[in-house]
Amino acid sequence: MNRYDHLSYSSLSKYIACPAQFRLYMTEKKSLPTEPAIEGNKRHAEIASRLLEATIDQSGFGDRLKNFCRHILKSPTAVEREFELDFITNRVIGKIDAFSIHGNQAVIVDWKGYPGYNEDLQLKIYSLAVRELYPEVEVCHGYFFFTGPDYYEPHSYFLGDLNAFSGEVARIIDTISDDQDFKPCPGPHCSRCAFSERCEVAANFSIVKMESLSEVIEAARRIFAAEAMVEKIKERVKAWMADHGVDVLPIDSDNKYYLSPSISFRNGKIKSEKEREACEKIIQIAISESQAPSLNKITNSESADGKIIQIGKAVKSLKEKIKMSDLADMMKAAGLLSSNATNADASGAIRDRLGTNFIMATEDQKIRLYQELTDLLERKAG
Repeated sequence: MNRYDHLSYSSLSKYIACPAQFRLYMTEKKSLPTEPAIEGNKRHAEIASRLLEATIDQSGFGDRLKNFCRHILKSPTAVEREFELDFITNRVIGKIDAFSIHGNQAVIVDWKGYPGYNEDLQLKIYSLAVRELYPEVEVCHGYFFFTGPDYYEPHSYFLGDLNAFSGEVARIIDTISDDQDFKPCPGPHCSRCAFSERCEVAANFSIVKMESLSEVIEAARRIFAAEAMVEKIKERVKAWMADHGVDVLPIDSDNKYYLSPSISFRNGKIKSEKEREACEKIIQIAISESQAPSLNKITNSESADGKIIQIGKAVKSLKEKIKMSDLADMMKAAGLLSSNATNADASGAIRDRLGTNFIMATEDQKIRLYQELTDLLERKAG
């Protein structure tokens, strides 16, 4: 049973890390944006504006960002592009900062201020979305670009990678749908959890006898939750001291708390044949004289549902797409799929019919299957 209207990279990432964190994230009122978040939004808006106006070279951003935009991203196909991936029992939505299409390759970028805890799960989901929009794409090059230190982190995905990942997402969505407990799972992610003060693991933390290996490991995992709680308390104490102009806080007669006031060129081993091939392919884009559609052809036009983006003569609309859930419902009505089939079961049945995963299939393949199922249902009704 689907309890949530939609999912996103953020929510999927939180569930994988800790189901309890996911539940609170999905059900609690969202807190006001922090200063870093506000600054990040401003930075995103400026880059988007510069890309659309083709004035990134006149900006105050670093040289590597400018060179990346000039030689790798080139003229972007879309900027701030919203997307929706249909997974039968739920949908995954998001917004891609920018991407460009170069023949059968795509370049996808997510702008970030500084390095932190970055998962390529985000770029994988973005790659699935781009691949669904442009079925001719066979390789997706995803980048986290850190505008503060002015460097980027690349990740490349081939068709086999995306096929496997779409099945993985389907299984995660099924697990979320079936989960009744959403138990906490402490780990390094606790330090970034906005709900650490409400964590039952931290609240019930105690020193117990540890005799077996499993008990020792469980105690070690719980340390993450306890440390996250301590860090939150320390931040509040520090904030109080700063707000009141206090530099030193005496704790007792002996102790106190107080407030204390380049690019490298290296060599290394190629890890795999796939890494080598990805490097060669992105170099093809960098040295190619051919350009993607020029920036002055990029327009963002709003339809009734606000989800159409026009690029030159190409128009992509969510309303025009055949959804995976449509095909699943038709297969159930035709008796080809159990009425209580899971997301993964339905995805597998559709894959068997299409010859590939739904997200990887072309629109022509989806239309043909839709027509086959329509004809089958009409014959069954007659």
